[in-house]
Amino acid sequence: MDLFLDCVRLAELNGLRLSPAFMEKLYHGYAVEWKLMCPDGGMPPFGDCWFRGPYFLERARAVAALLGIPEAKWLAETLDPDHESPFAPMLIETLHYPSVGEDLAPAYQALVARKPATTDTTLPDSGYHVMREDWTRGSDYAAIEASAKGNLITSHGHGAFFDLLLYAKGRQITVGNGKGPDGVDDPERSWRHQTMSHTVAVVDGEHHLPLRSVYRFNGVVLPTVDEWISTEQFAYFSGVHEAYERLEHKVTGARRKLFYLRGGYWILIDRFTAAAPEHRHTYQQRFQLGVPGRILVDNRVVTDGDGGNILFVPLFGEAKVEPCPYPLGGDYADPDQLTFTQTRDGSGLFVTLLVPFTGACPDVQARFLDVEADDRAVDPFEITGLEIVITGQRDVYVDTHMHWNLPWRCAEYSGEERLFHSRL
Repeated sequence: MDLFLDCVRLAELNGLRLSPAFMEKLYHGYAVEWKLMCPDGGMPPFGDCWFRGPYFLERARAVAALLGIPEAKWLAETLDPDHESPFAPMLIETLHYPSVGEDLAPAYQALVARKPATTDTTLPDSGYHVMREDWTRGSDYAAIEASAKGNLITSHGHGAFFDLLLYAKGRQITVGNGKGPDGVDDPERSWRHQTMSHTVAVVDGEHHLPLRSVYRFNGVVLPTVDEWISTEQFAYFSGVHEAYERLEHKVTGARRKLFYLRGGYWILIDRFTAAAPEHRHTYQQRFQLGVPGRILVDNRVVTDGDGGNILFVPLFGEAKVEPCPYPLGGDYADPDQLTFTQTRDGSGLFVTLLVPFTGACPDVQARFLDVEADDRAVDPFEITGLEIVITGQRDVYVDTHMHWNLPWRCAEYSGEERLFHSRL
């Protein structure tokens, strides 16, 4: 998009004109960009994006002026109110050069900034979904990539489904691992392009898609997002992929759900449907921590450092934090590998509470609640009932994983809806 914008502007300044249809596509491309923007002005490390830091935020002012995008101006001034251009006039900043000499200040000043009308973002064609607390610098932020992988047009990316980027109160917690040196087809680059270097769920230590070569996968997987809800109070994502159908002992579905109580916490559920109850599998939730993390009692993990942090409260799984197996240094991230692991016969379930906070770690209690449905006590794999208590606030959460509305009872509540939260 940057190269297109630079070339188009240089063409215009030299008297050349492109079609209105092309300019409309250029506008919509940049309209997508601000909708994905992270609290620090960065972008989710999806596809093959490797930029780090507020690169896109620095471009937002020029984009707002050139294309007349009022939301880009609002975000630039909200997320970076103290920005000062290194040049007296406001100049175009390009990917490779600090400026090309055009003063954009008049167009920028004439544009009336406009706050984004919606909080969350869904881009169903690309599979990108963003849920956030708000549009401020200190907000919670979660982005999920649910893109198709493997066919030629989608292969310039990484072989990971439902990769998850997390910010806690404006501070980035999970990160990408970059892509490795260009033109190098070796284990380090391959690891970065495959599954284990992402914040995803895996089966038996197997990648979602094996690599054939750089940017080429052995197979095609088309994930399905069958639920996306965005309201003033909460956001909810539910998607499934069938990447592990290729295993000798098949796992026919790998589902990821993410519930966000806005300004409160996330509930991350990974659910694996094994083809046979006697087949033994090792299941993992993996997180790429770009900040220090330490293990507490009961396999809880908390991140450390100034600003926002996350307390991970797993209801299943043994916790481990290990260094990056292929550190590259330089411009590439080398995050610690946080894993929650369980080995069991048949299907598997992870339910992990993610509590963002600043200052002292909050007092958090979480446990499964009995759920009755179909005239019996159902397993959490069928319907997950949770009690969550944070500094005295008690919540009850119910998530029905079967795709029909079954009357249920959980604690003092009852209903037929598949998704329930007592505060809502």
